[in-house]
This record gives sequence, C-alpha cells and structure tokens, in this order.
Amino acid sequence: MKIHIKNLKLFEQKKEAIRQAGKGAFYVIADFDKTLTYGTFNGKKIPSIIALLRDGNHLTEDYAPKAHALFNHYHAIEHDSSLSLDYRESQMQEWWEKHNQLLIDSKLRFADIEDIAQNGDLQLRSAVPSFLQKLDEN
Repeated sequence: MKIHIKNLKLFEQKKEAIRQAGKGAFYVIADFDKTLTYGTFNGKKIPSIIALLRDGNHLTEDYAPKAHALFNHYHAIEHDSSLSLDYRESQMQEWWEKHNQLLIDSKLRFADIEDIAQNGDLQLRSAVPSFLQKLDEN
C-alpha cells in the first residue's frame, strides 16, 4: 500500500497538534458514505451516521437545514455519471470539507455520537469493532 501526502509539512503540523491535544480530543468522523455502516442490511436501508446526525435532533438548530442543503447540492453531483470523475471527486472533497466545518461550527459532541450509537438504527461493518479498538489503543 502506498500513501501519498500532498503537503508533508502541513501533515506534520497537524499530526503534532493531535499528539499535543491527546487522544481524548481526537475524533474520527468516517461515515459520510457508509464507510463504517452497511447501506442495507437484511433488505432494509440503513442510514449513515452522518444521516442520523442530519435527520435527528442533534447539534445546533441550524445544523439540519444546512446539512440538508449540502446533501441536496452535492448528492446529485456524486451520482451524475455525465460529469467527469475528476470533477466529481473534487466536489466530494469540497462536500466533505464543508460538512466537516459545519460539524465543528455546530458543536458536535461525543455525547451526540454516543446517542446515535446507542439509539440509532446502525449496522456496523464487521471490521469496525477491531478498527475502533485500535483507535482507542493508539
């Protein structure tokens, strides 16, 4: 496996900031497109963690409308095969960056993630528990 880091200096700065803050201040948000969850399970459509945040009563009052606006704009681009793959990839990166900033601005808390994990309709992929264990250990 080969890893490409576009800006090594910036990467090292971010890595050091994460190290300094400690693992208690580090969160991995990785389920925009069902990275951690199944899209369907036993014939039933399963929402992503981000969809549960967006559609539930979480975060600030303006989070859901802003998240829906981002979804409505970018989801169509994601699935439009008439657009070039390079363009769609750049738009998906932009979507991720904007939504990530929205989560920060909307004061995402660990308690929100815990609530979704305990009460949401989630079906995690089989390797997720070991992945989360490795994150916790490191």
